[in-house]
Amino acid sequence: MSEDPADLVDAIASAVRAGDDRCIGLLLDWLKEVADLPHLIRLHNRLCGASVLRG
Repeated sequence: MSEDPADLVDAIASAVRAGDDRCIGLLLDWLKEVADLPHLIRLHNRLCGASVLRG
C-alpha cells in the first residue's frame, strides 16, 4: 500500500463505501502513522460527504 496519506484517505473512503471493516481497520492503522492534520480533515470531509450522499 502507498505511504502517501492522500492515497490512504482515498482508499479508506472506498473501503467505507464497500463496507470492508477489515480493510478500513488496516488502512486506519497505517494512516495514523503517516498522516498529519490536513489529511485527517480531508478524511473527515470525504466520510461526511459520503454519508450525506447516502442519506
